[in-house]
Amino acid sequence: MENICPSGPWSRGFAELVKLADLPKVILETSMMWKTGPITMRCWKDLFMSKSRAEWEEIFEGSDACVAPVLTFEEAAAYPANMAREVFVNVDGVMQASSCTALYPNACGRSAAPSAPGADGQEVLAEAGYGETEIEALLSSRAWSDRGESALLRRKKHHNLP
Repeated sequence: MENICPSGPWSRGFAELVKLADLPKVILETSMMWKTGPITMRCWKDLFMSKSRAEWEEIFEGSDACVAPVLTFEEAAAYPANMAREVFVNVDGVMQASSCTALYPNACGRSAAPSAPGADGQEVLAEAGYGETEIEALLSSRAWSDRGESALLRRKKHHNLP
């Protein structure tokens, strides 16, 4: 599902948003009233669900209304400002969020590719306070696997469950 994110009533572009969305002007006067909040939220939801994200983008294009599309992960990674700031990085073929923002370029090391499921399990269990004996007991009981399969996942596969 594609969505858009409108601004709140305190923003400068709110009146423009109300105008372009063809809403009654009373919204400008009542949007900050806490008693009407739930009703107003339902109205906004119904309104924004009535058109596609592309239709809303076209309506608000070039206006002062504070509305932005909610980007998919792929769209966010390809967004020019994010690319310029290296907000996303490709590590070993896996696109992921970078570990730091452009505000602190030297604060963090480079991102690493994610580990395979279960690969760090023994280390994580040890850091969580489990002793070697307890970790071995978990492995032998098959409650946990260093191959990334949990008992639940094995049960789902065994019983052909989704």
